[in-house]
Amino acid sequence: QKNIQLVLLKLNEEPNRKAHFVCSICLIFKHQIYYFDGYLYGSIAHCPKGERGFGYDPIFIPHNFHLTLAEISSEIKNSISHRYQAIAKMKGFLSKCKQ
Repeated sequence: QKNIQLVLLKLNEEPNRKAHFVCSICLIFKHQIYYFDGYLYGSIAHCPKGERGFGYDPIFIPHNFHLTLAEISSEIKNSISHRYQAIAKMKGFLSKCKQ
């Protein structure tokens, strides 16, 4: 809660409220290093909304949504998340390695 309030205080009346989450996964496979990145773009709301999620979810509005991450269902959140994207890329890589 303190960090959310700090972000909102620092942004105050800032018109550019664009933000994004990043997830980077590092995989060491057959003595090689691979990185898989996922991004979730959006903006910072003017006040917290919603009861779901954790961290900055109550103030983060994903691009093309009108609700914060704390207001949308877990299923939708997980299908668009930066973590999901990074893991999907890693899974795709690993499935190609099996062929």
